[in-house]
Amino acid sequence: STKTIILMKLKGLFYKKGVNGCGIKLFGFHTPFYKLFENACIIHDLGYDDGGNESRRFFVDKFFFAGMISEANSGFSCFAATVYFLSVRFFGWLFFNYK
Repeated sequence: STKTIILMKLKGLFYKKGVNGCGIKLFGFHTPFYKLFENACIIHDLGYDDGGNESRRFFVDKFFFAGMISEANSGFSCFAATVYFLSVRFFGWLFFNYK
């Protein structure tokens, strides 16, 4: 279908090699818990750089979530880790290095 063709062309559209940690600054501020989750974010970025197929992206995203949960030190940071994970699951396909 046309929708499928369009989505296939968008896959990886915003892929850019390199590590940016826990994303960009929004309005001059870092995302919440960026320092706490920094190591998990860097490893996640490297996994996206290595690239692969959709199952590889899912593996990298799950590893990212596990890394953040292992660093979480409060209920709110666990909630933030879940939001980060859901964000990469919903939008990461635009930034992954598909091969």
